Amino acid sequence: MAGRNGEDVLVSLLVAALLDKLTSPALREFGITWGVEDELGELSDVLESIHDMLDLLENAQRENKVIKRYLMKLRGEAYHMDNILDELAYEVIRERNQTSQSRRRKRVSDSLSFSLNSEQKLRQHEIAPLINQINEKLVEMEKKLEIHYLRSLEVKQVETIKKTDLRWKTSSLVDRDHILDRKKDVDAIRSKLLSSQHNNERRVSVVAIVGMGGLGKTTLSQLVYNHRDVQNHFQIRAWVCVSDNFDAERITKAILESAFMEPCELKELDPLQRELRKKLKGKKFLLVLDDVWSENHQHWEKLRVPFRDAKKGSRIIVTTRSKKTVSSIRDTIYTHNLEFLSDDDCWTLIKKCTFVDENSVASDLMAIGREIARKCKGLPLAANTLGGLLRSKLELQEWENILASDIWGLDKGNGLPDSLSLSYHYLPLHLKQCFVYSSLFPKDYVYDKECLVELWIAEGFVCSKENEALEDTGDQYFNDLLQRSFFQCASKEDPQHSEKFVMHELMHDLAESISGEICCRIESSAKSYSISKNTRHVALLDSYRRDSLNVKYYDSKSVSTLMVLKYGVMNHILNDLLENFRCLRVLDLRKTFIETLPDSIGNLKYLQYINLPYGLNSLPRGVGRLCCLKTLLPCFPVAASNGAGLRELKNLKLLEGSLCISGLHNVSDAIEATEDTLRNMSKLDWLVLEFDGQSDSSIDAEVLEALQPHMDLQLLHMYGYYGENFPNWMLNGFGCYNKLVSVCLFDCLQCHSLPALGELPSLKSMVLDHMPLLEEWPGAESGEFLCLEMLKIFDCKKLKELSPALGLISKLKFLMIYLCPSLMSLPEGLLNLTSLKSLNITHCSNTLTHLLDESLPPNLTHLKINYGVSESLPRALRNLSYLEKLKIYKQLDLTSSPNVEELKLLESLDGRHAYIPARYFSELPTNLRCLIVDYVDCTHHLPLHSQVQMAGG
Repeated sequence: MAGRNGEDVLVSLLVAALLDKLTSPALREFGITWGVEDELGELSDVLESIHDMLDLLENAQRENKVIKRYLMKLRGEAYHMDNILDELAYEVIRERNQTSQSRRRKRVSDSLSFSLNSEQKLRQHEIAPLINQINEKLVEMEKKLEIHYLRSLEVKQVETIKKTDLRWKTSSLVDRDHILDRKKDVDAIRSKLLSSQHNNERRVSVVAIVGMGGLGKTTLSQLVYNHRDVQNHFQIRAWVCVSDNFDAERITKAILESAFMEPCELKELDPLQRELRKKLKGKKFLLVLDDVWSENHQHWEKLRVPFRDAKKGSRIIVTTRSKKTVSSIRDTIYTHNLEFLSDDDCWTLIKKCTFVDENSVASDLMAIGREIARKCKGLPLAANTLGGLLRSKLELQEWENILASDIWGLDKGNGLPDSLSLSYHYLPLHLKQCFVYSSLFPKDYVYDKECLVELWIAEGFVCSKENEALEDTGDQYFNDLLQRSFFQCASKEDPQHSEKFVMHELMHDLAESISGEICCRIESSAKSYSISKNTRHVALLDSYRRDSLNVKYYDSKSVSTLMVLKYGVMNHILNDLLENFRCLRVLDLRKTFIETLPDSIGNLKYLQYINLPYGLNSLPRGVGRLCCLKTLLPCFPVAASNGAGLRELKNLKLLEGSLCISGLHNVSDAIEATEDTLRNMSKLDWLVLEFDGQSDSSIDAEVLEALQPHMDLQLLHMYGYYGENFPNWMLNGFGCYNKLVSVCLFDCLQCHSLPALGELPSLKSMVLDHMPLLEEWPGAESGEFLCLEMLKIFDCKKLKELSPALGLISKLKFLMIYLCPSLMSLPEGLLNLTSLKSLNITHCSNTLTHLLDESLPPNLTHLKINYGVSESLPRALRNLSYLEKLKIYKQLDLTSSPNVEELKLLESLDGRHAYIPARYFSELPTNLRCLIVDYVDCTHHLPLHSQVQMAGG
């Protein structure tokens, strides 16, 4: 990937991150403590000045290679500065931890640890000169950049005009010699244009064609525009290539000139729009707006004003790469998502471009040609480009050379890189680096959206917004790239709910071309790789069961990310990598088989994100030195011996998001857990505590007492706690946790009663699972569980009653009670709750299930019961007019349960032990789409299903 000419040097976000660090509390404290406030302030001033110039300079680098070289130098210096600032911040955090533990006042020594020089130490009198040295380099760079900035500023307007004039314009004329008919696509759009379905609408309806660059949106529009039916249907037709400059005045003038084939001398928007409205009045027109980039709905509202007086049935076709553009046009009645071509279609297109007679292709070229067609990955533009290249190369060897070549390097003048890179060029800066990061992954990689966003956050790519979680902002970043066709859903069956995504191979090539040396994939242990001073992110994709990797570490201080993307890295290989990559911020080991981490993990002072392999039982002593760590996944395993215990965890005070602590049964002395272990982790949202359910109950109780989290926690899950009572912080004052929305207690085998869960003012979700000794559920008559929406109770065999307050809450939507044979009653009012949508009561007492006979929540959509010893369904079932799914775990004859046929909205009926004769099927609700009787799928017997089968076959 190194050395690509198309590399895009992005520095502005890195400089912005440095500015944030310089104003952080840690570095402000460092400046005061070590007497370098002024030096750090000067550094910040220079960076501010440089940052102000970078937006223009980063855009200018495409045309000016000198600017690109200066940006590369700036990037290298920024990496170096990033390491130094992290060193200084680390010293502050380490000193805080030591001070809080020793309870002594901190003092300034004459030196601090410093891993970026040979002595591993930085003396106090050396700190200011080090910062000044960086400052001098930046001042020198600032002067050179300023010269180019001023020059770029002078010619910016001229360059903008030049760029607009040189953009590839389109017209309505179609070159049928180099296209496919795409009949299915043409027919789909033609039917929407000619349909009278939306003719009553006051506004002109829009049909949108969406797809990535080079997919054939313009060609499809040309085919539709020139179709005979379309020509005959519309009185006036116009074609405008909009491009990135959505100027209402220019577009309106272009519409007039295209529609009426005469020059327009009007210049201002008002007379232009008046003239267009006059000429369109009472006429049915078709307008194609090709290659629209604007996502600003106000642009569209401004343009559409003259269309109001046109005849009903007028239509507008918009082609765009972005679904966000479509969503900004509120008049859209249909969106046509253009699919990739098949390999056969690509080969057909290549033949049309290459041979005069498509039927006279030599057999040896035919075989290679089909392989070349696969390189197109369904992109018509790629097929046209390759066809043009092959036209003058009819020798077998020449075709084999093209087959073995990188499609980007085949012909520098082929237009393919420019066509796709335009999509990248117009991305916002924050999305550019997210896209470039994808080059770290191999082609055909299946991306998990949540994991990718997690990594973007760890890398610092996601900018914080007020009152919005970073995860939500990162999710929006991904959706923006998805809507702009940089990603596609991996599942075509259920694209709306897919969390797995892929990237087209040519898009991936583009990412590689732009990333240059920043990303390095080590794909084979048999090859040699070089880690340069510009390499920032490294990924491993081989099993690496050899003795060593063939990697040359020229200068690895800039490497910030190490990610393992395939299973199998061995411990000694990992140790070798960690020894060389001392400046890592992100370490992803989830796909390794390692059983222990090397001790050198404790030397990664800057590490902020680590994802460990599942099944790792312990961490080495020394992980407590990772005091900059913010994310630790999936858990912190407390070692039984010879590993990290809770004392190590205490130093990781910057942890945020979620934290799982497993192996708490390995704590042999409760002194290990001190009261401030978790209380000082103020940015934790989710906390999971895992015991094994078999340890010493008194130690478990002491440990849990000490592991009190901070008051802003949002989720608390607990597994295998063996204490007899819950800690004081859960029994008294639990209501102070006013942000806690989810509490789950699993396998608390010795607990007889519950903590004060009803006092939690924001609690929405609660699970009690396998608490065999639980008998009491204390609580007030009312005023508790005011926000509870979901309650699950599993396997609590001695539980005799529920909190009475549950019968009065107004937000409960889901209630499940399973295997609670001692529960004989439900709180008064619970079965009358109008908010309850799903009720599941199974394997409980007959007394409890018989309560359902007369009363069921009236708005249920889902009901699951094993209904006592009765031979028929509950009588209250007839009142459930909204019921959609019914599941019954009991032997009964449904023919003696006439209530079923009254459930008009019922879609699924699952009677695992029920009896229904075939003659009764016709009497079941007509909306039924799924029927299971006595473990047999009888859906095919339903009348509606038979009708659908007949209609489809």
